[in-house]
Amino acid sequence: MSDDRRGSEKLGRRDFLALAGGAAAATAVSGLVACGPSGKGEGIVEVPLESIPEDGRLEILWGEMPVELRRTADGVKARSLWCTHSGCHVKWIASGEMYYCPCHEGKFNAAGEPFAGPPPRPLADVPITVSDTMVIVGEVS
Repeated sequence: MSDDRRGSEKLGRRDFLALAGGAAAATAVSGLVACGPSGKGEGIVEVPLESIPEDGRLEILWGEMPVELRRTADGVKARSLWCTHSGCHVKWIASGEMYYCPCHEGKFNAAGEPFAGPPPRPLADVPITVSDTMVIVGEVS
């Protein structure tokens, strides 16, 4: 019988190892090229309150995490701009009043709740402390 067996015949050891090796390599490569956060929020970042427009948004970096500060009449809130599906950087689309993830076309409403695509959870809130003049992003000890 030839080594080129196909169909319902059993795979030989060499064929099985070649397929298994190829699958393992594909899995490793997909992990390297997948969207994903390259770091996390670390330390603290101080942002002057006046730099956040009233009824507006300001994007900053907290460590390596992109964070949006939103200022409304109710105060200032912060959320991570990493998609909860695979960690890609989402962008606010003002004309659609939504956050959009370009990696897998995930969409979140203005409250950060997913409404289209694969994201399984809302965008994560980020801890902040607000004073009369400053917003401190991160846990204050």
